[in-house]
Amino acid sequence: MANKRLLVVDDEQAILDMLTDMFEFLEIDADLVPSGIKALEMIREDPEKYNVVMLDLYMPDCDGRDTFHEMIKIAPELKIYIVSGYGSGEITDELVEAGAAGVIPKPFNIEKIQNIIEAG
Repeated sequence: MANKRLLVVDDEQAILDMLTDMFEFLEIDADLVPSGIKALEMIREDPEKYNVVMLDLYMPDCDGRDTFHEMIKIAPELKIYIVSGYGSGEITDELVEAGAAGVIPKPFNIEKIQNIIEAG
């Protein structure tokens, strides 16, 4: 990803651990954070550091919807994929209409994630 990184935002530690292992295996540069608040701090520090974000929709401190809207204010060109264990629905459709690059369903499909990152 030529000097760019993937940012993953998910409040479930088991998901972060699994993705860490997967990204190490695939040799993908990624930062993984457990909250929308931490993700926004990182985007504010360097709005051009990331080219793809995988953003969990349902998180306790700052949910995916709020985090998404703040991220696109800071870095409008950022490709943000909404991650949801509940599939597509009203909220995911709203976020795609607002500019999200797409929806990634849980459980993860490694090939889909790899294709998204390579396209990013």
